[in-house]
Amino acid sequence: MKMSKENTTQLWNAVIDNDHTSFNRINSRLLNAPTALKHVPIRIYVPTSGPESSATHREHATFKVIQSLVAAISSDRRPKLLGQALKEMLPGLFPSSRDPILAKVVMHGAGVPFEAPLEDLMREAAYPDGWLCLVVLIL
Repeated sequence: MKMSKENTTQLWNAVIDNDHTSFNRINSRLLNAPTALKHVPIRIYVPTSGPESSATHREHATFKVIQSLVAAISSDRRPKLLGQALKEMLPGLFPSSRDPILAKVVMHGAGVPFEAPLEDLMREAAYPDGWLCLVVLIL
């Protein structure tokens, strides 16, 4: 979906001014577009081991950031679920699309079920930039 320069400016100013009402008015046009949602932008933060020589190693976590546009609909024309997207993006950490075996993810500080549809997550929990941000917790 395209946004006019005026709407883009209004959206940006709403973010800067912390004007939730104005932001929602414009952002709802993006989230409730007249056409079907094709992709969901996902950003995943995966913990990595930092430099072992650092004395403050445990105090300063490092993350590898993986981001991708994931199809909102799976090949069988059903809504794509979070577990399916995680298995596609990080098969080494998420060998199962149904259950967290090696790792789980949190969003906004809460665990997210693997059976959650991506489109629903995007509409309800995306950050103002439109991305779903997930943090991996190794089990």
